[in-house]
Amino acid sequence: MLRTLELILGLDPLALNDALATPMYDTFISGSDKPNNAPYNVVAPSYPITAVNTASAADAKLSKQLPWDRLDAVPQSISDQILWASVHGANSSPPPAGPNASPDEVDRATMMRYLLREAHQNPSSEVSRAWQRAGSSCPITWACKPAPPGEP
Repeated sequence: MLRTLELILGLDPLALNDALATPMYDTFISGSDKPNNAPYNVVAPSYPITAVNTASAADAKLSKQLPWDRLDAVPQSISDQILWASVHGANSSPPPAGPNASPDEVDRATMMRYLLREAHQNPSSEVSRAWQRAGSSCPITWACKPAPPGEP
């Protein structure tokens, strides 16, 4: 794939592996085929593409408190839960992770959930005090609910 992009952009190969790679010519047009330049009709979205979840959306308080601006700081299962609840309702449970889910990611999510539950159940915890200093209440709507399947 990289070799194909280099050819399209007119770049020299970056390394020997790129130079020896077979370009993906047949992926685009093969043999005597001609490109289809026929006009097409655009299907415009039926919903506003700039719309965001409102403050009353499921798990909105939790989502607002999480560090979305830091790469990989929010565990995938927590992100999945927030997205699932915003679409399917606050009382719904997301499906379990797939067969190739990273055990490390499961461990990170389990630890994050544990820390958030502890903060929720202990008003004198450091996390709870940080929320109080920031002028907000505990954002966790699921803290006292049972853990999702597969998590302790």
